[in-house]
Amino acid sequence: MFSKYLEWSNGVLDESKGKENAGITAFLMMVLTFIVFILLLPYFLVSLTIFKPKTSVIIWFALGVALFGFVYPSLPLMFVYTLILGVAGYLSWRYLSGWRMRLIVRNDIRDYLKEFYDGSDSKVGIKVLKTAVPGSYRVDFRTPRGKTDEQLMKQLEGLGSALALVRYMPLDLDERQGFVSILISFTDPLLEHLDSSKAQVLNLTDEELNDPGLWLQVGIYADTEPMEVPWWLPELGAVRNMTAGASGTGKSSIQKQRLLFACLSPHFEVALCDGKGTEFDLFKPYSDFYAFGGSSSEFFAWIRFLEQKVLEHKEILNASKASGVPRKYEVFNPYDDGKIVVAVWDEIGATMGGLDTKQYMEAENRLFAITSIARSLGIATNFSSQTFNSAVISTRIRDNTFDAAEGFKLANFQESKFIGFTEDDEARPDKIRGNLLKSGRTSSAGQVVLRGFGRNTYGKSYFITSEQIRTTLEEKGVRKDDETRQQSESEILG
Repeated sequence: MFSKYLEWSNGVLDESKGKENAGITAFLMMVLTFIVFILLLPYFLVSLTIFKPKTSVIIWFALGVALFGFVYPSLPLMFVYTLILGVAGYLSWRYLSGWRMRLIVRNDIRDYLKEFYDGSDSKVGIKVLKTAVPGSYRVDFRTPRGKTDEQLMKQLEGLGSALALVRYMPLDLDERQGFVSILISFTDPLLEHLDSSKAQVLNLTDEELNDPGLWLQVGIYADTEPMEVPWWLPELGAVRNMTAGASGTGKSSIQKQRLLFACLSPHFEVALCDGKGTEFDLFKPYSDFYAFGGSSSEFFAWIRFLEQKVLEHKEILNASKASGVPRKYEVFNPYDDGKIVVAVWDEIGATMGGLDTKQYMEAENRLFAITSIARSLGIATNFSSQTFNSAVISTRIRDNTFDAAEGFKLANFQESKFIGFTEDDEARPDKIRGNLLKSGRTSSAGQVVLRGFGRNTYGKSYFITSEQIRTTLEEKGVRKDDETRQQSESEILG
């Protein structure tokens, strides 16, 4: 094959008076082909085919074109061949460079545990796996014969110091005896930048968009596993959530992702009260009801909208149950009863601070009447504030009408206690620390602790930009023009 390629390249270069370089050209092509096809591509392509079959089809096709150009050489195909070979080589090198790092880490761990494994094959018993965050690895151990998992974990206690790790975390991924997993990080996953383009809400499939009970991936936990939150749960009903965090801590990061999902999904109606009037204005054309929270008249109009939805959903739910038709779930649900209402209220303090005493008391009474029964009536809520002390919202609303909380950096334990955290919680919002960066953002921006979502540990949320939100809404969102919204509002509010 190479002799044929050499013969062809000699002919081409002879026409341009450069025949003396033809042998060198063919030799370099041969070396490049050998390196890419023999040394790099096998491991790369096998892994890619297993884990990303769709991508691998494209690369396999490109390599087929390259091989055709090699067997049937011509000048255009030679350039195509060289280009594809170069790209394939680069991708392989990038992949294998990560593999090389994992090999180094594994060897360091093997050296550290040499005496514990005592002649057992630690090469087979220790596997280092990639995570979603560069610099963090999941390490799976097979406990050597005659030893226990507890003994192995005790040996690993000093691994963080030995490898100069930033973070070391035991993982309970396999409850069987004989298997142990840990997460090791050479860089802190909670301080690393998360690529916002990978946020699930920007890449939702049709199946995900049509799943009202979707647990939306809004970031990662400290162990690099996906951090997920829902709007609605089949057995519970609509989720009532509070978001707390000091200014600049990134508390709107998860809010915007959840709100974007609600605007894109056909199963939700969106009622948005924007305390600042600027933070969520991009969502206004796609909301069923939008109010500027700094205006008392608009704020009370938002409350009336929700009160009307409470009456509508009660009527629908009672009629559905009285009909005797088998229901999918007992609570109000989108499969039997229609759309779930998503009520988002951002910057509670900015709104409530603009009300007089009479308006303040009226608002709290009416909000309690709504939120106390919202869960079973298909009204999901997400209220956000820098603090949830009683001066901002009454304790009966705060302590009795929320199912979960997102806590970004808070000043002290008392602030964390307001949203349901206790002294026994190892992970708490007030334990998050950060420094002010030159960019104006804090190093802890986006760090969060979730309460009520199954895991009480630290996480990091995606930051999706205004441009990403705008583009996604324009591509997939259902726009509610002003005339339609005003007509809807007038019907609801009388």
